[in-house]
Amino acid sequence: MSAAAAALVLTALLAACTGETRAGGGSAGGEGVLTVSTGSTGDFVRDFDPFAPEPLQATHGMIYKPLLLCNAATSGDVRPWLGGEYAWSEDGRRLTVTIRDGVTWSDGEPFTADDVAYTFEVMTHDPALNQFALPIEAVTTEGGDTVVIDFTESALTREYFILGKTKMIPEHIWSEIPDDEKTTVLNENPVGTGPWTVSSVEGMTMELTARDDYYVEGLPHFDTLRYRSFTGNNAANAAITSGEIDWAGAYIPNVQSNYLDRDENFELVHIPLAVTYLTPKAQRGSTADPGVRHAISAALDRDFISESLYAGQAPPINPMALLQPNFENVLDPSLADAEFETGEDAVARHLTDAGYRRGPDGAWERDGERLTTAVGQRLDRLRQHRRDDTQQLADIGIELDVQAISYAQFTDRRNTGDFQLVPPGLCVAVLGAALSLVSFGLDEVLDPRLRNRGPRRGARRTSRKERAR
Repeated sequence: MSAAAAALVLTALLAACTGETRAGGGSAGGEGVLTVSTGSTGDFVRDFDPFAPEPLQATHGMIYKPLLLCNAATSGDVRPWLGGEYAWSEDGRRLTVTIRDGVTWSDGEPFTADDVAYTFEVMTHDPALNQFALPIEAVTTEGGDTVVIDFTESALTREYFILGKTKMIPEHIWSEIPDDEKTTVLNENPVGTGPWTVSSVEGMTMELTARDDYYVEGLPHFDTLRYRSFTGNNAANAAITSGEIDWAGAYIPNVQSNYLDRDENFELVHIPLAVTYLTPKAQRGSTADPGVRHAISAALDRDFISESLYAGQAPPINPMALLQPNFENVLDPSLADAEFETGEDAVARHLTDAGYRRGPDGAWERDGERLTTAVGQRLDRLRQHRRDDTQQLADIGIELDVQAISYAQFTDRRNTGDFQLVPPGLCVAVLGAALSLVSFGLDEVLDPRLRNRGPRRGARRTSRKERAR
């Protein structure tokens, strides 16, 4: 189903997308405007630093682009973007990439092989700039349109992060910024190869303007990309339901009554897209013990989480955390029916083997200390997850100390490693281990009459009532 037909998108992460997306649109914007919800992220800070842990959502994908576009919904669907042909050496320690001709940065400067070489070479200056821990040894250019990257070890299995996740940066801009400032500079007026430039960032609204000189004919499909933030999930969902938002990165409850029952032209299409994880820190605290991590995993009722938290739209994932049917071709057939080890007996065995004993009140103890795990929970999701996390662990004698914190505190603790247990979420930076829970998907609410149609640049977007005529 083409993304061009999307009238509303549920449970998607637009910030993680790397390519432009067309949408039929609701009644939210003016001419050529696509309005996007970023969820409950509070006031925007004008920070488009691609090296920052939490840059604004438009940074990656809308402004800075990778060499290849990798379709997460389909295994093996890889398309050239800033790069073209590429080849690995037999031992996987050398990657040769040719670049696309005719690409320009948003300030008019040409995109060159030197920019690609600089993007990867700067990672060797400081580990903080090597966001995907790539084992880069050296980077050179050949013939003006070819880049050769040498690695200290085989990097074949990191191809996605090298070609699909690393965003290219302009050497003529970033070489002027000292390495020790690259992760902290706000980069308020970014120069990228993407189709958008930043026009304004004020409070909870951010607007991008389409480039007139974009090198891909026909893109982007809108004149303005407007991002809106909200104070909480309820406010975001209300804006989506009322038609103020065209594209949303939020879970919407009661999709049947809110959309499907209200208009017979809507249909729901589910595309498995990501996996949610409950992430324990493996370096310190109670979760440093593998037995405790195994016990927590065994205590979780993934079917209950799927039904209560995601209304059954996100089915429990397999122990390998491989999305199905997306990656069915890489799953060992002998593991096709594998299941998680769960239940109170499994919990008791893991904790007993780890030296814990269950006290008279049902709580597990070791050396006189009760087994307690702290979790920093976002205020806007505290009630949503409380039953799923706290009660399930309490039922088998593991105390969960839920600490209500703001979104900013949550992301800061997560990104700096100042946590013991990160609650269910997407794209978590895993430090040692992760407990996969459910397969999280892209649900599109589609109007079938809009398929394969998207508004032209500058075209007036029609309302739902007009489209029904």
